[in-house]
Amino acid sequence: MLSSVLRTDVRFVSNELLEFVGFITAVVATAFMSFNTGYEFMAFVLYGVSNIAWFSYALNANARWLLMQNVIFMVFTINGLVNFWPTI
Repeated sequence: MLSSVLRTDVRFVSNELLEFVGFITAVVATAFMSFNTGYEFMAFVLYGVSNIAWFSYALNANARWLLMQNVIFMVFTINGLVNFWPTI
């Protein structure tokens, strides 16, 4: 029963798309942070999208260390979102 729920041969999104989304969102987020644009919160949102894309890619590709890396990065991303939460 559990094996049918956790099937890895069914992909909703192609690995190529996940790679592209993970790459482009991480690059744009890093540019926001490094050029001190004032968009730090948006950078962490983009990092979150990147983490999710790489997390999904790692699950599809059975890349355990990439998966673990992005789980840890997501913890840092959540911390950044909390620290840069916009105050209105």
